[in-house]
Amino acid sequence: LQERTIRSQLARIDMLEARLAAVTGALKDLGLERSASDAAARLREKPTSAEESPDDSKLDLGSQQVFEVLQRDIEHLRHTVALKDVIITERDQSIEALDKKVDIMQHAKRTENRVSATERKELLGQLEEMKKTMETQAETYRRETDALKLEVIRLKRRVRELNGE
Repeated sequence: LQERTIRSQLARIDMLEARLAAVTGALKDLGLERSASDAAARLREKPTSAEESPDDSKLDLGSQQVFEVLQRDIEHLRHTVALKDVIITERDQSIEALDKKVDIMQHAKRTENRVSATERKELLGQLEEMKKTMETQAETYRRETDALKLEVIRLKRRVRELNGE
């Protein structure tokens, strides 16, 4: 019976040491290595004889310190998470605002394209009218030029006739 009790206690000690190692590792990962090593050193003190039993206040103090360290870390992590949530919310709002601005810009661009297309059509129509007007004026100018040339030729003949008579 005594051997079985000793084995069960040794198994429990191994389990608790593994648990302590896990907590110590977690504390080290969080940057609280000194607190973890101090608490681990206090908890690892083993009695040298069967008469010496671990002081319950020391064990309570060590676990209380580990608990306080973990509690502070949890509060720090909560605070960090809250700050990151605020940052994410602000970025989401910025993204939404930018989406709205993009929509407004796209709408303005489409409207501008429609207006410029309408203006382009109007300008092309005016250009065509000006071309027709210019062609008409050019034709009129050619006819007038031809008529004046014929008049000059006719007047030169008359002058020759008058000079030659």
